[in-house]
Amino acid sequence: MTPNILGCLILEADTGQSLYSYYFDDALKKNPAIIPQKVKSGQMRMVHEFGEHSVYTALVTHETPEVKEYLRTLRTRVDEVYPDGLSGRRGNFADTIILENIVIEVFVENKR
Repeated sequence: MTPNILGCLILEADTGQSLYSYYFDDALKKNPAIIPQKVKSGQMRMVHEFGEHSVYTALVTHETPEVKEYLRTLRTRVDEVYPDGLSGRRGNFADTIILENIVIEVFVENKR
């Protein structure tokens, strides 16, 4: 994983509602409410990959071509497991574990 990736979000495409989030950055793990401040101040950027049902977002310090590659892989892997999307599965503990495993596989273990 590149150190400029601070976290990732999966948002519902129609509403923008958060379906899943995972933070690599310790400050975001402690207080994700600082995201808007960091974006507004330019300390963080949001990079998006659009899927059929969801928007996959990386929270980064700066954008690189690798970030889009990670997001494309994340979208592909999630779409394989959830071909009908995630919106009806919000809050399901088993799905949270499955998504966490996919995120770790893609971003940490670099299985792209």
